[in-house]
Amino acid sequence: MIFLIQSNIQNFKEYSQFKSLKDFNNNIEQWMIEYKQQFTPSELIALKRLIRYSAKIYGVANAKINTILDSINEKSNGYGISRSTFKRMIIKAKRIGLLEVKETVRHNMSQSSNLYIFQRFNTIEPPRTEGEQVETASEQQKDFSQLNHPKTSNNIFKTSNIKTTSLDDLDHTYLPSFIDSSFIDSARPFFTAKKIYELWLRVLIAYKKSNVSRPLAEVIGAVNKAFKETVFLYKQGRIKTSFKGYFYRLCESYLAVERRREVKGQSVIPFYDWLNE
Repeated sequence: MIFLIQSNIQNFKEYSQFKSLKDFNNNIEQWMIEYKQQFTPSELIALKRLIRYSAKIYGVANAKINTILDSINEKSNGYGISRSTFKRMIIKAKRIGLLEVKETVRHNMSQSSNLYIFQRFNTIEPPRTEGEQVETASEQQKDFSQLNHPKTSNNIFKTSNIKTTSLDDLDHTYLPSFIDSSFIDSARPFFTAKKIYELWLRVLIAYKKSNVSRPLAEVIGAVNKAFKETVFLYKQGRIKTSFKGYFYRLCESYLAVERRREVKGQSVIPFYDWLNE
C-alpha cells in the first residue's frame, strides 16, 4: 500500500485541478446549481468553510476537522455544527463526485488529517455507489414530463382555496413581469410557471457571470437559442445530466460569446459541443 505522507499544503499542489481561483469558484458555482438541494443548511455551512480552506491551493485542503469546526464556531458566535454533520457532508460530496478524499499519515505512520480534493464539474454523471439514492431516467422524465404533457390554463385550480393550490398547477400567466416575455413564449409549451421561473433564475446567474455590458433584453436571443437547443437535445435523449443544469451551461456559453463580441467585435458564433467536451 502506498501512503500519502502528511506535508505542507504547498506540496499537495499537484492535486489541484484548477487553473486559478476564479476557475475553482466557477466550478463550485456549477456544482451548487446542480446539487445544492442535496445538502442540509448545516452541511452547506460545513461545505462552504471547506471551500474557503481550499482557496490557497485551488481546490485542495488539508485542514483538520476540528480546525474547520472551530472556525465555524467562531464565526457563528458559538452556534457551530457537529463533527457528524461535517462527516455527512463529506459523504454526500464524495457520492456526487464533488470531492475526492485521501488519507495521509505522519512520518511515524500514524494517521493524520485527510486531504480533500475538489473535482471539476462536468456533464458526466458521477459513479453510483451501492445503496445510493439517485435520480433515475424515469424520475427525470417525470420531473420534466411537461415536455410531453404541458399544463394548460383549463386545469389551474383544483379547489377554490388558493392555499391548497400547488405551484406546479400554475401556468405561465402567473409569472412575474420581470421575466422576459420571449423567454416565456419559448418555455410555456413545455413547462409550468414554477419550472419557467427556476430556469429564468439560471439565466440571471449566467448573465451576471458573463459580464455582458448590454441589457439582458438585448441578448435574450442567445438565451432563447440555448433553451431551444436544450429542448431538442433532451428530446433526443442526449443530455446526461438534468435539463436545468445543461440549459444553464449552454446559456452561459452563448452569453460568453456575446461578451467576446463586445470586446473583440467577433461576428461568428462558434459551436460548443457540450455533449462530448
